[in-house]
Amino acid sequence: MKKVLVILTATLFALPLFGQKQYVNFDFGGGMQSFLYDLRTGASSTKSLGVTGELKYVYFFKEHWGAGTGFSMYSYRSKSKLDGEDVHRLYDEYNQLYYDYKTEYHNWTEKQRLIDAELPIMAYYETDVTDNASLLFGLGGRVIFPISYKYEVTGGFYQTTGYYPDYNLEIDDLPHHGFGIDITHYSGKLSANTGFSLCFELDLMYWFDNFALYLGTYGSYGLTDMTDHDQLLRDEYQRYNGMLASDQVDRVSLINFGFKLGITLPMNRPEGAILGF
Repeated sequence: MKKVLVILTATLFALPLFGQKQYVNFDFGGGMQSFLYDLRTGASSTKSLGVTGELKYVYFFKEHWGAGTGFSMYSYRSKSKLDGEDVHRLYDEYNQLYYDYKTEYHNWTEKQRLIDAELPIMAYYETDVTDNASLLFGLGGRVIFPISYKYEVTGGFYQTTGYYPDYNLEIDDLPHHGFGIDITHYSGKLSANTGFSLCFELDLMYWFDNFALYLGTYGSYGLTDMTDHDQLLRDEYQRYNGMLASDQVDRVSLINFGFKLGITLPMNRPEGAILGF
């Protein structure tokens, strides 16, 4: 692995010596940056806005065609609301009996947030629009490295009961056994998987003597399930696990679409060339 990193680093530093057109881009932006998932208990989810920043390097193999990579930071947010009844058949090891663990959610609301680092691997095509402007189109993928993944309950309550069919007995007020009303505003961290996404970029670049300013749009669609879902939202041991890490969802992926403003610094730009060709 170390040899691969050394070779990659040496290659990146050597590229400017090859005399081809190259760009270094810095940009900031934002838009709809959220989680994509469905909740199964009479529930709803709301997508939210987020921000992004990116440092990008593009190397052109030909006049119009190039490839690039870089480093990006993204924030993703969403909000979930549960209203309904959820029932699981569980086993009471102490009494050695099966019972129905029932949860009734009432406007139970939770917010989720993810901050990640993303590594783009892109193919680019640039074409001129006027003497002073060009379009740069990119298509490729991103590797997603989660940094901070959190949840916070902000409202509502739920009630848990246990029904033992062998005795035709329902227990609704036994807190130390997990039965009763819960209004706790839980918060905590979630574990997340490294992910992959498909993405695109489209930048309108306006050129000055030694740099360009650009307005662009971006979007990506996650291919990876970011969280494991093998737990109850609140289990029989009174542990709250967060909606996105529970069986309330089958899959959690990332989606974004937004706009960005940036600056482009060309390298090895022939003297007198307006667009760096």
